[in-house]
Amino acid sequence: MSQAITVMTYNIQQLGYPNWIADHFEKQRLALIPETIETFAPRPDVLVLQEVFTRHAYDFLLSTLSEVYPYHTQVVGEDCKDPRWKSISGNCRMSLYKGNSGLLIFSRWPIEQQHAYVFDAVRVSKTFDFLARKGVVYAKIEVVQNDPNRLAEPMMLHVFGTHLQASAAEHDIRLLQLDEMRRFIDGFEIPKDQAVILAGD
Repeated sequence: MSQAITVMTYNIQQLGYPNWIADHFEKQRLALIPETIETFAPRPDVLVLQEVFTRHAYDFLLSTLSEVYPYHTQVVGEDCKDPRWKSISGNCRMSLYKGNSGLLIFSRWPIEQQHAYVFDAVRVSKTFDFLARKGVVYAKIEVVQNDPNRLAEPMMLHVFGTHLQASAAEHDIRLLQLDEMRRFIDGFEIPKDQAVILAGD
C-alpha cells in the first residue's frame, strides 16, 4: 500500500473532576482541540482519542469536529448493550461504580464496522483505573479518495485504539491487557494485505 494516511492519537484528559479536587483546565484545553487540528497541514485522516470520559467532552467534540470528521465510533463501555456496535466483548458488565473507557475514534472516511472490547485484567490502584472500563476500540474504515493524485480505489483500514493501565508499577497488568488486545485483533482474521494501525496511550 503506497497511500499515505495520517493517524493522530491523543489523550485529551477529560476526567470530569470537580475543580476543588484538581483544576486541570479541562474546558479550556477541550476548546483548543478543534481549532488546533484546523491548523494542521495536512489534517489527520483519523483521530484516536483517550480519556473522553465526560458527556460534555463527547458532545463538544461531535459538534465541533463533525464537518471534518463526519464518522465516529461510540465510547467503549458507555453502554454495554448499544446496538450501534457490531460487537461488544470482554468484561463489559454495567455497574454504578464504573465509568466508560474514554476511547473514541473519529474518521473522515466511512466506518463500516465498530467493535468494542473491555479488558478483564484490571487492578485497584492509585490511578483509579479500576473505575474505568478500559479496553480497545476498533474501527473498520473504508478509505475513499476524491483526489486523483492519491488513491484511486477504496481500501480497508483497520484502526485499533487502547488505553492501558496507567500506574507506573503495573507492568504485569499492562502485559495481560496487551495479550487480551492481541487475541481480540486476531479474532477478526484481517487479511494480510490490509493495513492495521494500533494507537493509544
